[in-house]
This record gives sequence, structure tokens and C-alpha cells, in this order.
Amino acid sequence: MMMTLATLAPLALEGNGRMAAAILMGIVFGVILVKTDFPFSKPMRETLNLKCGGLSKIFLLSLGAGALLFYFLYKSGVVAYHVRPAYLWPSLLGGILSGIGMALCLAVPVPLSIPPSNDGQR
Repeated sequence: MMMTLATLAPLALEGNGRMAAAILMGIVFGVILVKTDFPFSKPMRETLNLKCGGLSKIFLLSLGAGALLFYFLYKSGVVAYHVRPAYLWPSLLGGILSGIGMALCLAVPVPLSIPPSNDGQR
């Protein structure tokens, strides 16, 4: 008898516990990324600077393969389809915080257009 993945329930947390778990998981994931030098590796820098599209192609290929795999697993009854509603403001805030974090880690170039004002030339 094949156990379906649809019967597995996620970690059931409510309120502040859920937020604390999400923040803790984000911190752990960020530390793992920094310790492995993933954001600072040459292929990642070139992808974020739009110099090389190899990593982007791999990402899109894996996304497409995952979507096809999920479709066939859903049709065979192995997984259940459950989508939570998306909210604009939390998603926007999360994207802004992620962008600020990447800029602070210097993972992407941050254009600073502050001209030197006291260099002695007019």
C-alpha cells in the first residue's frame, strides 16, 4: 500500500509560535547560504549581474520539471493541491527585506550615485 504525501500534515503552529519558527528557519537558511559562499560564488554573481544565464536556465528547467512532476503526482493522487491565499503587503515587505539583505551582503552591486563634493575640483 502506497502512503500518500497528502496525508502528512505540516507543523501545526499558531500565532507568535508560527512567526518565530518562520524567522528562525529564515535565519538558519541564511546562515547556511553564507557559510557555503553561495551568494558570493562567481556563477551566482554573474547571474545576478546578468552577465551569464547558465544558472537561470538551470533554475527554469528545474522549475518546469518540478511543475510537470507535481502535475502527474497530483493526477495520480499522491499529493494534494492546497494553495493559501497570497497577500500583497507581506509579500512586498518580504521582497524589500530580501533585497536589502542582499545589498548589505554585497551579493548584488548597489549603485551609489553620491558624487564627491569635496574633491577640490569645480
